[in-house]
Amino acid sequence: EVFFKEVTPKSGGVYTVTATNQEGTDVAVIVLDIVGQSPQFVGSFNNLTLPHLTPHMIRVSAFGLPAPEMKISKVSDDSEVVFKPKVVTTGTTSTASFTLEKPEVSDSGWFKVTASNEYGINTTSAYLEFT
Repeated sequence: EVFFKEVTPKSGGVYTVTATNQEGTDVAVIVLDIVGQSPQFVGSFNNLTLPHLTPHMIRVSAFGLPAPEMKISKVSDDSEVVFKPKVVTTGTTSTASFTLEKPEVSDSGWFKVTASNEYGINTTSAYLEFT
């Protein structure tokens, strides 16, 4: 058996394994094909009603191969405000988080999280109402 750890898209290729003992030598050739995966969200991003002037963190995770890049934004009819989330990637999963420090009632709206990699783009959104 041969085990590969921490495989990335660049890990694909041809590997040669040589085993030698007193009885002789044996060679095995292994072809490792990496198949990419478009981003998929973990869990859900739900509509919420929250108290205003209280910090609230938006945190969403997505996985893919390679691990996706993440973006959080607030969308209105005529504009999109993009936030700079903190993104932590572990293996093939990325988690984006952004804290709204003191949201006003006027900050209510549609918030969108986009996960993307070379194999696709996925978006989830939720309406956050601050009361």
